Parts: sequence; C-alpha cells; structure tokens
Amino acid sequence: MAYWITVYCTKSLSPLTAKHLHDLVTLHDFMVMAEDFLDRTEEYGMAVGDTVRVEPVEGVEGAFFLYYDPDDPDWWIRFDRRSGTEARDAGLAVAEELDGIEPGRIREVLSATEDHIAFGLKVRDHTGIGLFICWYLAMDLAERGSGLVCMDWGEWWDPADYSRPLFAQPS
Repeated sequence: MAYWITVYCTKSLSPLTAKHLHDLVTLHDFMVMAEDFLDRTEEYGMAVGDTVRVEPVEGVEGAFFLYYDPDDPDWWIRFDRRSGTEARDAGLAVAEELDGIEPGRIREVLSATEDHIAFGLKVRDHTGIGLFICWYLAMDLAERGSGLVCMDWGEWWDPADYSRPLFAQPS
C-alpha cells in the first residue's frame, strides 16, 4: 500500500537533477528527526545522513530513488516528477475534486501547477524517518516552486508555515 506526499508548484523547478535533490535532502538534520520525531538515537540519525542518496531511475525521465535506511541501504522511496501539461492536468484533476471549503490558495496553486512531484511511501517509510525526509524535501521543493504540499490524509501544507497545516480535509 502506498502513502503519498505530493508537491504542486506554480513555478518550474527545472533543472531538477539527482545531485540537486541530494543536496536539498542533506540540508536537514537527521539527528533531530531521529530523536525528536521517532525517539531514536542521535547515532541512528547520523547513520541515516551517511546512507542517504538520490539516484535517477534508469530509463524513466523525472523519476528518482531516495535511499535512506542505514539498516537496509538498498531500501528506497521512489518519487516522480511531471512538468508542463502533465503537471497542469494533475493539478486540475485534484482541483475538480475539491468541495469548496478549502482556502483559495489551494485552488489557486492547483489551477496553475507547472511542476508536480509525487513521493510513493510504503508503510515502513511513513512510520519511520522516510516520512520526515520526504516531507522536508517536499516542503523545500514547494518553497522553491511557489507551491503547496498535500499529504495523503488530506493535509495541505504551505512552506511559509511549518508549524501547522494550511488546511486539513475533514474526515
């Protein structure tokens, strides 16, 4: 079962290379993520930092693997980028499903999407440090692309405020 973190950007993120993404990922403090969010040790966070890497998916443009697990260095999270018309269509499809109670900023971003990045996390990822690595990377990308982040459970995040969601879809 996949758990999705999706970034919708109104500005293009091009060029977006594995090196650029790796540099963004490694800006964050894995020791804090491990200790504060997971009740893991500082050493575990340091090991994550030593393990983390981003590689392109061979033969698939705009697709990347994020490796992060020091206990299983071949474990990865895949994320895919769509841009241009494909991204706009993805944004508009989500906008059509909205029910009108969300802040206007969400519809505004979805209607002008130029870049769309979707992280597909597995259960093991979203119950561990993988969730936090992807969330921080997604927020960085949204900030650079004047966009928003949507979590699988309907929380919308604006990188202007990391303290609370912009909107949470009622259950």
